Amino acid sequence: MKERAEQEEGYSLQDLIEEFEKRKVRIIFCNLYFWAGVLFSLKNRWFCYINTRFPSRTQKWTLAHELGHFLLHQDLSFVFTDGMFPCAEADAEWQANRFAAELLMPKGLVYKIARGLPPDNLKRVFEVSKRFEAPISATAWWLKELDLISSKAYQYIASAYQEV
Repeated sequence: MKERAEQEEGYSLQDLIEEFEKRKVRIIFCNLYFWAGVLFSLKNRWFCYINTRFPSRTQKWTLAHELGHFLLHQDLSFVFTDGMFPCAEADAEWQANRFAAELLMPKGLVYKIARGLPPDNLKRVFEVSKRFEAPISATAWWLKELDLISSKAYQYIASAYQEV
């Protein structure tokens, strides 16, 4: 993975595409009926389909999430779909979400942005989401994981904003 100078910014959509290309994973942007994205292997070749019906920030999150599956779990399965549901740390979905969050929203910078905004304030979630062009639901999950918002605030936001 390419080095970031003191993690001053998260990965862009183009950065993610380049990471897949380096690993010879073919990315196809197209309309999908249900999922935001899917990663699978067919005849020893990996493919990542990204749903163009979703906004670009959701496409970016989905690419980062699927890259997490590719790097962390390709020996566990030959197909992965997107998922932003509550799960345990040992679960592959949680790990892919954590990978995506750390790649797109580096902790140090998230703490810096969130500082000064009251906890459980929607503005905290919206500011971080806007800064990193990340889905609100994924941002809320990450802020909950970093103890920057409460579980109650996360539940409220997750029920109101279901982007991934």
